[in-house]
Amino acid sequence: MSVPSKRRPRSEAGGRAFHLRLKKRMLIACSHCKKEIPTHRVCPFCGYYKGREVIHIKLKKEKGKKHKEKADQNEKVPAKENKPEKKSKEKK
Repeated sequence: MSVPSKRRPRSEAGGRAFHLRLKKRMLIACSHCKKEIPTHRVCPFCGYYKGREVIHIKLKKEKGKKHKEKADQNEKVPAKENKPEKKSKEKK
């Protein structure tokens, strides 16, 4: 295995690894809701991409209504009454 002939100074080593740094994410304003989102992605807030709706995003109000409707339905269903089990006849 080869051994480096000279030690590399800190500045030179840092300059060599400069491209390995973290880069800033490119953010743009959504064309529909104006929130910042990554480029070339569907907006997670409104579901729009390039000015048209691609996916339907449920609003918090819609989610809350649906949850309340399910809770109301569960309350309306009567609880099952405990009935005694029938004894099966055994063969002699």
